Amino acid sequence: MVGKFTSRGDESLKVRGKPGSSTELGRRRPPEHHDSASDILHLAELVGPVRRRFAIASSFPDDAILASLKSIAGRSQTNARIATAFMSNLGQHLELGGQDHRSAIITLVGLLPPPRS
Repeated sequence: MVGKFTSRGDESLKVRGKPGSSTELGRRRPPEHHDSASDILHLAELVGPVRRRFAIASSFPDDAILASLKSIAGRSQTNARIATAFMSNLGQHLELGGQDHRSAIITLVGLLPPPRS
């Protein structure tokens, strides 16, 4: 039976595939804990580097940069992140900056942590 789990002591798990075969998964680990507060902190740490990288004037507030980063990072697919970046306040501001807008957006999305699956 595919995907049937059986325990073997407290240290490991086996997954039974076809009859007569099994694959050891290794030690049990607690599930990873993702804290949205730590995600926001990480994005907040990117505000300064984003401001410097794209030469964003202080007239564009840090809160606006962070809000754009949050909305972009909230998308799970790269294409959705790019589309959100283009439509964000930060994306609109970068368009006015005279740089290659598409390259700036791609670079911006590349600075963000990878999407969660």
